[in-house]
Amino acid sequence: MSREELVALVVAQAGLIEQLRAGIAERDERLAGQERRVEELAAEVDRLRRAGSRNSGNSSLPPSSEGVLPGRAGPNRAERRAAGGGKRKRGKQPGQDGRTLAWREEPDRVEAHFPVGACGCGASLAEMAAVGVARSHQSHDLEPVRVGVTQHDLYRVVCGCGRCHVAARPEGVSGAPVSYGPELRALATYFLVRQHLPVERAREAVVELCGVAVSAGWLHSLLALGADAVEESVTEIGERIAAEKVAGFDETPLKVGPKGEKRYVLSASTLLFTLFMLGRRDKASFRVFLLGRMLGVVVHDRYALYDCDECTGFLHQLCVSHLLRDLQDVVETYPEAPGERRVEHGGRPHHGRVRECGVRRVTPRDPGSGYAVNASGVTLISGVSRDSCAGSHLARISRPM
Repeated sequence: MSREELVALVVAQAGLIEQLRAGIAERDERLAGQERRVEELAAEVDRLRRAGSRNSGNSSLPPSSEGVLPGRAGPNRAERRAAGGGKRKRGKQPGQDGRTLAWREEPDRVEAHFPVGACGCGASLAEMAAVGVARSHQSHDLEPVRVGVTQHDLYRVVCGCGRCHVAARPEGVSGAPVSYGPELRALATYFLVRQHLPVERAREAVVELCGVAVSAGWLHSLLALGADAVEESVTEIGERIAAEKVAGFDETPLKVGPKGEKRYVLSASTLLFTLFMLGRRDKASFRVFLLGRMLGVVVHDRYALYDCDECTGFLHQLCVSHLLRDLQDVVETYPEAPGERRVEHGGRPHHGRVRECGVRRVTPRDPGSGYAVNASGVTLISGVSRDSCAGSHLARISRPM
């Protein structure tokens, strides 16, 4: 092989090597792009899987949301039954007050019933003498509902000095010539407020049960009258709740108005009292609804506004139910983590297991509180307050969404 041929061969091989290197670089770039895409899709699958696993047992979602979206599973019923929370038995549950229909020694009315027809001998049973009561049956029932009309005549009298005096209108009687009385107003208000009947259905109930053709406008007016009647009691209940050492707060969405505007029913409760207010999830509503006056411990679901700078006079306690759901969430999200331990609540094991996901200790900011950050990004803060909550553990948990 001549020198020229050898040089040409070397040049050709060098060109081929450069082409192979370019192909390899292109392949490496394509593989890197595919790896990035695989990572993105894997992250998206994890996000969708996590979103689909949200239910009332491991998050703050209400039970009504289960089964609404495709693929959304409910809590693990098998684990719940194994932990003692299975299907209830029929009949009265343990710890519930029993109710029975008792015999009344002095009934309101006694009705006598005699045999009718004829004896086998042909004699009429109606002509035979009664020899005593064979047996008795008592029936507890409603008296027939009939609306009565009472006319209140306010008489005028004339004194010997010539002055006239008119009798005062009885309390509860409207100033209009014709009106509905307090008992009917109370029943209609009960249907609206306590039984949560829509106005039209409440109107139908009054018409069918009482035989009075009331209007929807009159039913609407009862809400304002009822609010005025209990205003003093509601104010006192608010003062009592604000003075308690521990009170639970919550907020529930509600659609109101003809267009379904979203508002929130704010609630504050203790062992004896519960107070509701229709407001919004904003600082103004939270401040008005007792949080500006609370000085004890407020149990809540860690909604951010409970930590706003305008509501700082109270201590915080995370709702234990929310905490247990978060722990169940950790168990389901990181099942491969080592270090299993049982979680007990109220003297019985919780229906899930908690794994210590690489927990590391950090310096606490408050005396008596411990902070732990695990591999899942969950921050647990726990402490003890025997003065405000009878020695129960206070806990707050924050999780990046």
